Amino acid sequence: MSLWDLMHLMCVGLTLGLANVPARAMKLGTGGHILATLIGLVVGIGFAWAMWTLGGLMAVRIRKLPQKLHEQRFRLMYFGAFAWIALGGVVSGLLSHFVLRIAF
Repeated sequence: MSLWDLMHLMCVGLTLGLANVPARAMKLGTGGHILATLIGLVVGIGFAWAMWTLGGLMAVRIRKLPQKLHEQRFRLMYFGAFAWIALGGVVSGLLSHFVLRIAF
């Protein structure tokens, strides 16, 4: 398992965790947690898929560059992935918050 694969799992895990924060804060029952988990899964899988697709395209383009630029560009790609994971967590938390306020 590579670091890139681990980052995909982190993307799904973080979105799941942050989607459940509003359900816990609002002290909702099982139904609220299930709805928040579904929102977190959908957002997490969507963000992980986008990261996987774009990462593959970027890796092909980076490998065409001169060898001395590879490390720098791959580091930028990993940094961008961490920012993308954080954005996914924020989106899932906010989406879960708004949906749970409407539903409950």
